Formats: sequence, C-alpha cells, structure tokens
Amino acid sequence: MGRDNGMKRYEWRNKLRRFIGTVLIVSLLLPHPALLLCAYAEQGQGQMTASSYISFPSRFEDYFAEEGEDNYYIFRIDSRSDLSIAVEYNSSLCRYGAELLDSSQDSLGLSMQEHSQRIIRKDAAPGIYFLRVFPIGESATLEPYNVSLEKMELSPSAIDEVDFSELHIAATLQDPESPYFDNRGDPGYRWDYLQEGFVKLPEPQYTGRGVNGGGQYPMPEYYYMNWLGPVDDAVLSMDRIRDPGKDEAEEHYAKYLATEGVTYRDGGNPRIHVQGLLSLPKRFDDFKYGNEDENEGWEEHLKNAVMTYGAVRIAIYWAFMSPCE
Repeated sequence: MGRDNGMKRYEWRNKLRRFIGTVLIVSLLLPHPALLLCAYAEQGQGQMTASSYISFPSRFEDYFAEEGEDNYYIFRIDSRSDLSIAVEYNSSLCRYGAELLDSSQDSLGLSMQEHSQRIIRKDAAPGIYFLRVFPIGESATLEPYNVSLEKMELSPSAIDEVDFSELHIAATLQDPESPYFDNRGDPGYRWDYLQEGFVKLPEPQYTGRGVNGGGQYPMPEYYYMNWLGPVDDAVLSMDRIRDPGKDEAEEHYAKYLATEGVTYRDGGNPRIHVQGLLSLPKRFDDFKYGNEDENEGWEEHLKNAVMTYGAVRIAIYWAFMSPCE
C-alpha cells in the first residue's frame, strides 16, 4: 500500500512538473518573454517548487528559498548549440546536484560529483530547456551556489576559425624589452644557487637561456590572468621567424631568436578573458631530494578536477643537479 501511494505521488509530481513547464513555455511565447517568471505550485506536505526564466547565456548566484525544494531555471536557445552548464559551490557541507531537462521534462544530463557539477550537451536543438538544481543527500540548503550557462563553439568550422598567436605569449614573457618580461630567462643573467639570486654575466649567453631555455609552469597563468592574450595570430605570427641556416651555429641562431625573432609587439585585443583559475593542492609541499613526503589525497583532487571540469593543466619538472651546482 505504501509503495502504491509512493508511486502515485511520483506520477502526480511528474504531471505537475510537466504542467509548470507548459505554463512557462507558453509564457515565453507571449510578447514580453524577457520578464522574469516565477511560478509556484504546491507539492505534497506543503513543499513548493520554484521555476524562474533566465536568459541564455548567463552567470548568476542563487540559493534555496525553502529547505528541501528543488530550484528550476528555464531558458531558451535559438539555434543548434553545444551547451556547457556548471553549478559551483564552496561549502563541503552543502552539496548540490544538477540536471538538464528538455521541454517535456525528460532528462538530458545529470551530474552529482563530489565538488561542483558540469553538464555538457552537444548539438542541442533550438527550444526550451530546464536546469534543475537540487540538494544531494542530507545537505543543508543554506549556502549560495553559482550557475553558468554557456554556448560552446565545438563545430569543426568554429575550431578552424580559431588562430591564436603562440609567438605572442613567448615574446610577451621572454623578450627583455617587454614590460611583462620574466627575468629568469634573460640571456644576460644566470641564477646563482648559492646566493639565491641573479648574477649579471660579462657577456650575454644565448644557448640555453632566454627563449632557447624554455619556460616555467606559472607563465601561462600569468599571461591569461593579466588579460595579455591570447591574441589573433596576425598580431605576431610565427611566420616571421626564419629557419636556421644550413651550417649556422646554435648560439648564432639563438642570438637571432632573442634579439630579432621573438620580440615583443604591443597591440591586439585579447580574444579570451580568464576570470579565475583553480589551483589544486601540490603533490609535495617541500620537495627535497631523498625527502619526498606526499600530501595525502592529492590524487583524489586531481581525479575529481578531471571529472568535474574535463581538463586540467599539469606540469612535470625533471632535473639533476649536484649539491654544489
């Protein structure tokens, strides 16, 4: 008997959700679809379900008005798109899941990860969609959360149109004439491990220094977070770099790169603005040869980031140095 009543309540709630969806969809077709719509309908035991119309794309912060209810957001896309939806929160005491529903309230994607949620829906047809945000388990619903709905340009034609300048990031960070120059790559200096500082060389050494000496792992973060780039390839194209001569010495070509080839050029607007980055805990807090104590749980952080965000940038450092070097 109890199971039958439970099934009836489940079927009744589904019918109610479909009714609310129909009402909101019809409302969107009225002359003023940009108005914020809030429709409330009673559920069992006096609980409420709230649905709100939001624009697409959008980013916003929200919270649960009543404990135990689900929040629904309705939005419309006008053309076939690849959708990226994120629900992020800071408190480990309040975990929230996310579900994408079509206009018939059929599920198109569900995310219930440990830390934040991400739903990717490729090739979504034009129409009306719902995003459901709900508490997971016995989580309290007092903490706010952030929602992001974005359109992903993943089509082959859109990817072919993207052409960023690789040379611009190298020249911006490693040309001594650049205002954003990273001094550790200067051909005129070397790092003194005993003094823990830079020492000026009698003559610049180009082999193994400057752009010929590579980079360091924080450099891309510095470049993107300061909105220096990426810029279009036309601003500083790699085509301007000549190939080394047939019998040209390595140091001669390295000098050409540092003084003529990889040189900073101002201009060009960044095509992407990075608003924030998440830094995962290090594998080692204090790395010393022969004393490598790992931070407990670092692997779980890395795996969770891959599952939640889909891509993680990592760096590997490999070196051999004698104690006196």
